[in-house]
Amino acid sequence: MHAVELLASWLITWSPAALILPLFLAIRVFPKAGIEARALAVFVFIASAAEAVAGVLWYSRLNNLAVLHLYTILEFFSLSFFYYLCLPGKVIRSVITVTTVLFLAFSIYENLFLNGMRIFNIYSRSAEGIIVTLYAVLLYIKEINAMPSPRTSMLLWSNTGFLLYFSGTFFLFIFDNSNDPDAMSTAVYKEFWAFHTLLMIILYSLISIGLWKVAFSKKMQ
Repeated sequence: MHAVELLASWLITWSPAALILPLFLAIRVFPKAGIEARALAVFVFIASAAEAVAGVLWYSRLNNLAVLHLYTILEFFSLSFFYYLCLPGKVIRSVITVTTVLFLAFSIYENLFLNGMRIFNIYSRSAEGIIVTLYAVLLYIKEINAMPSPRTSMLLWSNTGFLLYFSGTFFLFIFDNSNDPDAMSTAVYKEFWAFHTLLMIILYSLISIGLWKVAFSKKMQ
């Protein structure tokens, strides 16, 4: 097997392990941390549950894309709530609320009338990518001059993860000409998802650093 294909297979197979540390930290911070850290913890809980269910279906040789469709909606809701808390102001919060409702309607439309539940929801994932990327940029503008603190560190580390992951996956899906695995060779398909997996590992690693800053701060002792 080609080295790149072997690495791709290894990344895809073992990527769920990247959730172990952020899940542990999310459980630790959830009871006592501020509401923003708890919102981030909820995102980790949702991601962990979706990864577990999708993994069981995959090992059972069953189509798990319906889980991804549901996860996309829940993920966007949790991230919208996170940025709603982090970005104060009546106008931006109204925009986040309206965008969330529109995204839900669009996702349902795609699932029912465009791609169905057994095909990758590329339009919803792409839309989510560009929206979350914009939220991340706005949070950088807000927090760039903030005083150092565990909260600020948590926001900047996790926000960097969201910026890298969602901007990266947005371009990944946009430049992918087909969401049908049968249209790609096995090697190309694995490399495509290996790059996505690498972005996901980077995301969870940066979230872990952010949650670590909160979990082991003096206020949490």
